[in-house]
Amino acid sequence: MKKICLVIAMMLCVATLLSCFVACRDESEKSGFQNSYGLADGEKVIDGAVYTYSKGGAKLKSVPQDAEGEFVIPAYLTVEDEYYMLNGIEKDAFAYSPDITSVVVPSGILYFDESPVFASEDIVIKCKAQPNALLGETFGDTGLETVWGFDNVKDEEKFDYVIEGGKAYITAYKGESKNVVIPPQLGGCDVEFFGYTFFANEEIESVIMADTVKYIAPYAFFYTLSMREVKFSSNLKILEDFTFLSSGIESVTLSKGIEVIKTAAFASCQNLKKAVLPDSANDFGNYIFSDCVQLSSVKLPSGIKKIPYGIFSSCIALESVDLPDTVEYIDEEAFNFCGIKEFVIPSKVYCIGRNAFANCFNLNSVIFENTASWRVANSASSSGGITVYAFDIAEKEKAADMLKEQYKDYFWLRG
Repeated sequence: MKKICLVIAMMLCVATLLSCFVACRDESEKSGFQNSYGLADGEKVIDGAVYTYSKGGAKLKSVPQDAEGEFVIPAYLTVEDEYYMLNGIEKDAFAYSPDITSVVVPSGILYFDESPVFASEDIVIKCKAQPNALLGETFGDTGLETVWGFDNVKDEEKFDYVIEGGKAYITAYKGESKNVVIPPQLGGCDVEFFGYTFFANEEIESVIMADTVKYIAPYAFFYTLSMREVKFSSNLKILEDFTFLSSGIESVTLSKGIEVIKTAAFASCQNLKKAVLPDSANDFGNYIFSDCVQLSSVKLPSGIKKIPYGIFSSCIALESVDLPDTVEYIDEEAFNFCGIKEFVIPSKVYCIGRNAFANCFNLNSVIFENTASWRVANSASSSGGITVYAFDIAEKEKAADMLKEQYKDYFWLRG
């Protein structure tokens, strides 16, 4: 599957970073970690270096060309009293700064979209981490000297973790229990973040998160095939890209504070049967439940306006979905190869994307609550596109056939 191959390629660039115990109490007093991870988008410049931030995470975009000596990437950005975990470096961030001699990478750098390019071959990478296969590939691609375990390493019986800004970030689980409890504190500091802690773990069966946890890294539970259950922190607002991709989770009930669910968060979870999304969720990525072949029950947020691209594609066991009356847009391939038999299109829906119901072989009834002024066009733009056919719909059998067969490759527009 192309999407899974893409993720595996990206996983080779993961950084599961370890660091040491530092003076937590002193650091905590200095830190700005008092609020939730931010949800705004934008850029911030610090001493000439440009950072981008979006929904809880941040990336280093570029450093000044005249920067010299050791460059320390901060663990987080603070923007209007909210903070954003540094979890990425743009490919050319260091490409035009030849006088930098070393780069200190914080614990939150999780992966590179592409391995960074450096202007000098003599730059030393100092990682608050221990080498492992994934991390070794990432920094090995740069061809630069790498100092592993820079500063110190905090190594306990069950977890490896680092302290950044007075908060503890778990980077690895080493315990033997199959039922894991994420503790509220490590080293006297609140556990607020965990990274690739359970990546491809073949033993764990359940995870309970302390309510101190506010952020989970992308791919944190990737390919944890034996895991069946997760209890989420009540303070979690963001679920990152591919967090549970190809995991064994059987049921999902997200905490009420969740606001953002990113791309393919639960895709290819072959055992997932039930999902409940809280009403607080208002920002959705694509393919969230794609290829969850046993998914048969879903509760969507009551205020959702757009059904995302491919959200239920290839969910062959999903026979019905109740759309809230707030839905206005059903995106492309939303239910492609889905098992739905009957479907009600709420009255506010004004656009249905290409192939939204294609290959729904069991679909025999579609009820439009607003049957008037529909047209089929080659563009989703309300002002553009070529109208192929304009019609009112009163017959549900005809509507089902048109959606899944006759005009499946076109946008349906109303008004």
